[in-house]
Amino acid sequence: MKYFFCFAVVALCALAFNSCGSSRLPNDYQAFLAHQQEIGRGEETPEWETVQLKRKKRELDECLVMANEESDAFRSYGVGVSYRENIALDNAESDAVSRMVQQIETAVEGARKRYTGSAGKNLSTADEERIQAMIMQFIKGTVSYRVIKTSMYDLSDGTIQCYVCIEQRVSKDEAAKGLANVLSDSGVLGIEENSDRFAESIKEDMERYRQERAESDMQ
Repeated sequence: MKYFFCFAVVALCALAFNSCGSSRLPNDYQAFLAHQQEIGRGEETPEWETVQLKRKKRELDECLVMANEESDAFRSYGVGVSYRENIALDNAESDAVSRMVQQIETAVEGARKRYTGSAGKNLSTADEERIQAMIMQFIKGTVSYRVIKTSMYDLSDGTIQCYVCIEQRVSKDEAAKGLANVLSDSGVLGIEENSDRFAESIKEDMERYRQERAESDMQ
């Protein structure tokens, strides 16, 4: 009887063990399948593949577009911000003139280096400032310029943002030749150059900078 009782207990335990094992198998197998699916899927699907993202076209201000267009005269653009419209406009115009001065100054220095090569003297700070002042005077006084486009925006902080595009009143050929003559007569460049060739070199550099600026603004 005792032997039978022990045998019954062992049989019941074995049955319980098998029952528990069989109940665990489905859960373990489901976890295994989920794990395999996760491995097969790899990285999560990017949102842009499953969701249609909203987008807004980026547009350049018309003043930037006009400044980068091919034209008969040198152009530049400027930006100004102020709580007062007239000050924003003045700031934008001053910025446009400064940009034009920098472009022409860089073109002049590039032309000068092509003439002198490694043998040319380095310009002193005083010479550079003198050239800059002469270019500024040339743009504002000698050839002058006009504002050909203005755009204004009301910003959320209450200020006004202004864009302007300016254009010299003479052609590129006239401007380059006039500037080459002014700089040659002053002797500030420290070189003996043919003014016509020098003017052509300035014009070529200005055209290259215009194209580079257009590409940069489009990015």
